[in-house]
Amino acid sequence: MKFLRNVIKLLIFILIILWIFSFLGYNDWFYKLFSPSREVIMERAQKIGDFSAMDGEFEIEKVDGFTGFDTLVAAHKPTGQKMYIIDPADKIALKPQDLIGPNAERALKDLFSKVKAPGVSPDDLLVTKQGIMEAFGEEVPFVEFTGKSGLPGALPIGGFVSTAKTKDGERIMASTNDNRKYSHIVTNNFFYNISKPPHHPHHPPNPSKPEEPCVCP
Repeated sequence: MKFLRNVIKLLIFILIILWIFSFLGYNDWFYKLFSPSREVIMERAQKIGDFSAMDGEFEIEKVDGFTGFDTLVAAHKPTGQKMYIIDPADKIALKPQDLIGPNAERALKDLFSKVKAPGVSPDDLLVTKQGIMEAFGEEVPFVEFTGKSGLPGALPIGGFVSTAKTKDGERIMASTNDNRKYSHIVTNNFFYNISKPPHHPHHPPNPSKPEEPCVCP
């Protein structure tokens, strides 16, 4: 009986440590510790979109629901810029019209207060640009922003948010990097090359000719 109690205490202790790591934003460390195979990651990714035209400078790192939402995380290897595709599953209402006009900043703050995956603090967030780009084979509105990381240290970051409607529901797209390193060219090249799932009749755009995003006044 004493042995069983000690095992239970140990399990509780481990769960508390893992929760602390998650709360502090060290999800990558946890994920790598129990990382699935490359084949499993890519199989999960195909449920979100067709990444066959993805540039070789990008790598899909994980697809999981550890943060409360099914989330794909990719990285631009030369710069370390992170890309996120989040399935809100009707838990978050972020519509394309929310990213157009003066209410975009409020919409971003509401988003980042609910979603931890991009690691952005909703405080001190400032929209710096609004425009139109192509992702999932559609023209979608986007916003760029500056703010602070939600991780310890609150480092300044730059980033992007957009949303697209797919056959399987809404997809929220985000990208972040150090504020001095964030590049919308990198963001555009990644999301431009994502088509809808293979069974969807809409053909993906030509991956060799990404268009420059249109900046709205």
